[in-house]
Amino acid sequence: MTAAAILPQALAWLAAGAAMGAAFLYLVARSVAAIRRPGARGAAAGFLVLRMALAVAVFTLAARQGALPLVSALAGFLVARTVAIRRMREG
Repeated sequence: MTAAAILPQALAWLAAGAAMGAAFLYLVARSVAAIRRPGARGAAAGFLVLRMALAVAVFTLAARQGALPLVSALAGFLVARTVAIRRMREG
């Protein structure tokens, strides 16, 4: 495979990983908010199951495509995580 064919695939999986990471971290925030509310522990457990299913689905699809898509998706997830941590520290 040529570099011209690899780059679009890597960028697509990077974007997919970043989108999944943003959704994952949003669900983490929802879980924390649910834990703080009385009587909403079931919702927190639901958010946990949802975010684990999301991560497993995206990373499984990426892994079936090969090492480059898997690493690209992980890199996208880590970019989303870094952005979320920086936003949390600033505000």
